[in-house]
Amino acid sequence: MQIKRYIEAYIPVNICNMKCSYCYLNKNINKVICELTHEPKEIARALSQKRLGGPALINLCAAGETTLLKEMPELTEALLAEGHAVSIVTNGIYTKYFETVENLPEEYRKRLFFKFSLHYFEMLRTNTTDTFFENVDRMKKAGCSFTIELTPDDDYLEVKEEIRKLCLEKAGAVCHVTIPRDDTTREHKLLSKYSLEELVENWKDFDSSLLRFKQEIWGERRCEFCYAGDWFFAVELLSGRMTQCYEGKELCCNIFENMDKKLPFKAVGTKCPSSHCYNGHAFLPLGLIPEVEAPTYAKLRDRVCADGSHWLTADMQDTLSSKLGNANKEYSRLKKHFLK
Repeated sequence: MQIKRYIEAYIPVNICNMKCSYCYLNKNINKVICELTHEPKEIARALSQKRLGGPALINLCAAGETTLLKEMPELTEALLAEGHAVSIVTNGIYTKYFETVENLPEEYRKRLFFKFSLHYFEMLRTNTTDTFFENVDRMKKAGCSFTIELTPDDDYLEVKEEIRKLCLEKAGAVCHVTIPRDDTTREHKLLSKYSLEELVENWKDFDSSLLRFKQEIWGERRCEFCYAGDWFFAVELLSGRMTQCYEGKELCCNIFENMDKKLPFKAVGTKCPSSHCYNGHAFLPLGLIPEVEAPTYAKLRDRVCADGSHWLTADMQDTLSSKLGNANKEYSRLKKHFLK
């Protein structure tokens, strides 16, 4: 599926069923679960293909555990019914939600992608290791796509071989590794006592393409023309507020207002306010900055298992190999010049 836009949709959940030492939720965040102010079908209508210009990849993510939102089953189904591809960030523990996914139509499940975060020490503490991998397997058997990602906390180094063997045994392949960051800092600094080079060296035996690409772009301020704000935007599903990117300007629209009209889009251009593109592992592979060469997002997320199966289905590999520039027109030189 060729996607027209990539959307980061914030779920109003600031509470989690885990207590990881490296998580910003342990800092100064009010721990609450809010009820959505709009019904899931209304949210899907506000993000309809008609308003967006075509199908989108919509990432559902909360500050806490995404699947704890009461309306998550209905919201997932409503967005899939609208024809979008949906990705969900989760710690994989809340089995009740995954059981609802099994009842979705096959056509919907093929467009569903789970980013399972592996929090090893918390899984041991809460005795949920088997639950995690059972839910991963549950989604694989349901025909959904998934990836498993580890935040390489310094304390994990002493047990990294345990983690590697566990993933091979339970998921058929080793988990991917990301770069830990301190989101309580304006610069989103590296959250480790090691340098970036040392951290990557420590985890090189996991052979993670995700980690390698994030190392390449880490700390690099982007000055090229970026289409965030047009081909991508972030939205708070509680308030309907739209922003160009995580730290971009607010777009002059609320998705729940004038839902019969198309949404207004305006690219960031060369005026990115972020210190560095810390989530560029998604933005650059999907083509938000066309001039930057990057592997496909599918290549950064997939794994091939010992039995030859993939974490990503063929349909999702196709979707996550999309470049947004193939479905959108780049701005003219004149339009870029007068962008403010």
